[in-house]
Amino acid sequence: MKEGTQANTSLQSDDRKLDYNSEDRIEIDNSNFHNSNLIMNKLILILIYVLFLSIANCLFAQSSDYYYNSGIKNFENAEYKAAIAAFTNSIQIDSNFAEVHYLRGMAYGMHAYKYHDDKKLLNLALADFNATIRLHPGHVQAYYLRGVLFGRLGEFDKAIKDFNRAIALEPVFAQLYFNRGIAYSFKGNYLRAIEDYHSAIQLDSSDIEFYKSRAIEYQNIEEYENAIADLYKAAGMNPHDVEVYYNRAIFHCQIGDTINAIEDYNRALQYDPNYASPHFNLGLVYLETGDTTSAKKEFRAAYNLGHNQAGRELDKLR
Repeated sequence: MKEGTQANTSLQSDDRKLDYNSEDRIEIDNSNFHNSNLIMNKLILILIYVLFLSIANCLFAQSSDYYYNSGIKNFENAEYKAAIAAFTNSIQIDSNFAEVHYLRGMAYGMHAYKYHDDKKLLNLALADFNATIRLHPGHVQAYYLRGVLFGRLGEFDKAIKDFNRAIALEPVFAQLYFNRGIAYSFKGNYLRAIEDYHSAIQLDSSDIEFYKSRAIEYQNIEEYENAIADLYKAAGMNPHDVEVYYNRAIFHCQIGDTINAIEDYNRALQYDPNYASPHFNLGLVYLETGDTTSAKKEFRAAYNLGHNQAGRELDKLR
């Protein structure tokens, strides 16, 4: 490069400089920014709406849970009327929660029991168990308790059907067989009842009621030895159960075993001396054996406890 010459690549600042003061100045197009703001505002509104729904749903769920939990607490405290009210509030908020219907059905059933199986309350319980099963067809406990309610209403065929459904879903639940056995017993099918009690005992040999109930069914088919054997097992499980000794004494009488009958009646009276029936039955046993003195004593004790037939037996011995 020669001295005195200028580089051709140098910027000619005078020619290229923007003139902000000229009439032809550049104007910025704001239309894109305006559209962007509209979109942003819409997004914000959508987010606010979604947030609102989330909060509403959360509050909705919390209020439903509040009544649900309150109902459980009331139920545990045997405050069944209050429990029903709480579960009803929960259902009004969310009617598709099967467990709330189930619990309210239980509360109605327990409330009905306090009022000697009030049919209106029992039918309300049935409606809740129906709703539970509609919402949750595999709910074993709902079938079970609906079967129990049908039994309490005297509809034993319906009870058996529900127990069958429950057993199909959970075949190792001893109480299902036990309650189906009770339903069969009320229908007079004592052999099927015995089969079900046997199944219940195989699944749970610790429940005294299974043995006591099977003993009654053996008595119904006149298998007194088997009935007595079951009651010996029951007495071993609870040595203070008055009914076990009382019924076992009756079965001893059925097979002519007066010695063991007298012993069992006395055991029953040992634990409940104010139980009139053992006094009366013991009087009959003494009368059969020719011990009129002891018979009079027992008849008198039974009569003083309100047993009117004992009074008539006393009149015969005067």
